[in-house]
Amino acid sequence: MRISCGTTIDRCLANITSIDTSQMCACRAWQVLNRRLENDKASLLEEVRGLLHQHVGAVSVCDDRILRYLDGLKDRLTSLHDLISNEEFRFLWSTPAPAAENVSELRDTDLSHFWDLSGRLQSSLQTSPSSEEVTRTLRTFCQERQLVFSSVMKLLRLALVGAPRGLPVGEAVVLLGRQESLDRLNHFLSQCRGREDHGS
Repeated sequence: MRISCGTTIDRCLANITSIDTSQMCACRAWQVLNRRLENDKASLLEEVRGLLHQHVGAVSVCDDRILRYLDGLKDRLTSLHDLISNEEFRFLWSTPAPAAENVSELRDTDLSHFWDLSGRLQSSLQTSPSSEEVTRTLRTFCQERQLVFSSVMKLLRLALVGAPRGLPVGEAVVLLGRQESLDRLNHFLSQCRGREDHGS
């Protein structure tokens, strides 16, 4: 069967146009957000707080934390609404609570390892490391304790993000910041220990 050259070219051009349009929109959104982060922080913060009040409710979060979120996610956002309504970023605004199955998984891994890991993170995060450096710290810790890296990352993601999938743990730690990451991890472990003691 012969396919005319014109038809093939038209299809190719249609695909290329579609891809380029999407990329252009993402690039334009990034440029606008980046420009506002540099020159218009006050109105940007006001807009985000308005969206939070409308879609999430009362949320206690400082300006620096909102700006860190915007700066860290600016290449992933197509609009400010994404920061509030996108399921992937819901964890930014509330601390996850451990489900019963999380407690069961922690019983398979000595809880003391995770308390030690919290201490290791507290030390390493004092220098504002990159996501890659955070990941290396976590991997080294798992190797030292002979823990399965993927299993530990899953539980850490549940503690930080509240979901088994999503942003890489290193990125989530950097995005949330040192204190918020440690608070969430310690809260998760305390809740799991409380449920485990109650169930025993």
